[in-house]
Amino acid sequence: MAITGRSAVGLPLFAQNWRDLSPKERYDALQNYRQHEQLPEDRQRDIEKRYERWQGMSPDERNRVRQNYERFRQLPPGERERFQRKYDKWRRQGDAPQ
Repeated sequence: MAITGRSAVGLPLFAQNWRDLSPKERYDALQNYRQHEQLPEDRQRDIEKRYERWQGMSPDERNRVRQNYERFRQLPPGERERFQRKYDKWRRQGDAPQ
């Protein structure tokens, strides 16, 4: 994999804590990175902004997000789909947090 241009910008995020990762985590991180590089630039920027926002959260905020996500995952499929549709509509209206 050649690292040039825009991909070098994301490299510090990609390399962060690399030595602390298990081989499986390294493989998964590399797969995520490769997938990210295939996305259109505007989608890449959106993901990078969200990552920066995540990094700026306190540990309590991150835990709250993780707990909410886990509750969402445990919803029955029909309820999860209804929730997702409402959330998507909310985002399209511009009311959702970015």
